Amino acid sequence: MIEGIIGMLVALLVFVLIALFSKRTPNPAIALPLNTVMTSQGFTLLDSADPILKAIKDAYRLTGTTAFIEQTYKRPKDGCIICWLADSDGANNHLVAALIQNKTDDTGIWVMLCLPGLQGAGGNLIRKSFALSLSSSALQRIESGAGQAGRGCELYVKRGDPLPSFKEGFLDLLQSCGNLILRVMDSVILIERLSLNRTETWEREAKELLRLTEALRAGL
Repeated sequence: MIEGIIGMLVALLVFVLIALFSKRTPNPAIALPLNTVMTSQGFTLLDSADPILKAIKDAYRLTGTTAFIEQTYKRPKDGCIICWLADSDGANNHLVAALIQNKTDDTGIWVMLCLPGLQGAGGNLIRKSFALSLSSSALQRIESGAGQAGRGCELYVKRGDPLPSFKEGFLDLLQSCGNLILRVMDSVILIERLSLNRTETWEREAKELLRLTEALRAGL
């Protein structure tokens, strides 16, 4: 019996050491095409120790999703960041764009869902799931007052924070961008595009996300 307990303890120790010291290996089926697109657009790999990555993960968790950052690219000329995240269970991969505001431009904590392509019972189920996750982050839905009503967008703001303001025409522009989630935490703005095309390549997804980010950044 003692030998069995010792064996279990040794196995547990080995597992802990592997978890602590093993390095995640990005999926090459995603990493290679993503690298091709990003480098062609002037992006370079960001150091995994860069402190901005923690801020990006914190902002991403606003919708109740814990994810690993697989790779991050930054474009020096404008500071735009493209981040590849994988769910903690490995089931899904996501590309998000991150824009970093000046500290003087901090707009608090809020999330906007713009999901015009998700209709019917399936769309309602997804929205309710998001609403439940957002409520656990102390975010409450704003029914009106920020101009989003009637535009297919749902705005959630952290309790006690002021409503965000948008430049004229921004919400109209948002409507033309398809299904998006905007997550904002202090100086970090995350833009995630939700594609309904399951055959879309990673090259195409990266290019579309970059195009939409460049279009939206002027209005934020």
